[in-house]
Amino acid sequence: MNTLTTELGYLLLMFLPVAALIFSLFRELNKDRAASTVPFSELRRPAGESNRLRVQELDECIDPWLSILITIPILFALVLTLQKPSWPLVIFCFLLLAIVAAIVHRILRRLIRRRASYRLGFHGERFVAEELNQLMSDGFRVFHDVPFGKYNIDHVLVGSTGAFVVETKTKRKRTAHGEEKHKVLFDGTRLNFPGGKWNTEALEQARLNAKTLSQWLSSATADQITAYPIPGWFVERSARSDVYVTNPKQIRSFVLSLTENPLTAAEIQRAVHQLEEKCKLAIE
Repeated sequence: MNTLTTELGYLLLMFLPVAALIFSLFRELNKDRAASTVPFSELRRPAGESNRLRVQELDECIDPWLSILITIPILFALVLTLQKPSWPLVIFCFLLLAIVAAIVHRILRRLIRRRASYRLGFHGERFVAEELNQLMSDGFRVFHDVPFGKYNIDHVLVGSTGAFVVETKTKRKRTAHGEEKHKVLFDGTRLNFPGGKWNTEALEQARLNAKTLSQWLSSATADQITAYPIPGWFVERSARSDVYVTNPKQIRSFVLSLTENPLTAAEIQRAVHQLEEKCKLAIE
């Protein structure tokens, strides 16, 4: 027993410099934060901000489970090393570790899949944002990740030809027999994806978001502003619809060609002011 206590004491002694280093780093960091501040207090929300925060939250959920997978085998091996293990004890520890690994695997698999989905959505919104930002040279104001309660609108465009809601839906390209299957067929009522899958929820989301933005802008500015919904995919269209489903690279030409709901310079200014206030992101 004395030998075991001594060996554990040596082990704790070896970790003492690391603990001191970690404590010192956190202390210096907190001291620096208290003695200084960033030169700005807020900025406009960047594209994909909501998805970035979800990825960050999932990273914080994944890290402890990864730590468990690494730490528990070390602790078990340490226990077996510090005493004379019997085969029943070794087998028990092995089976217990196998059960823990199976449970953690199931949890991590779900978390990692969710993280991959949000990360793909984040990159998709960033890609679309780069295409939409080109409209600024045409006098448009472009806003990203506009918050509305518990959800957000991916992109909002405001310019002389009207206000537009752009919803980005990103899916991975599937490869079959060496050929990429990436075309989406839009028949006017639903999106038909490769493999026989179809979707109408995305269209309804775009319509709902356009309605939400129209009502909010009309109420906030006292102007009658109607937003147009645009989801973006690589699309082949076989029929017209109130929702314009398109590839991101085609959005600019579509937006500039519309004449149904034009906005005056004063209406644009009032709408932009409201959106800028709504899209402020506080910096700590």
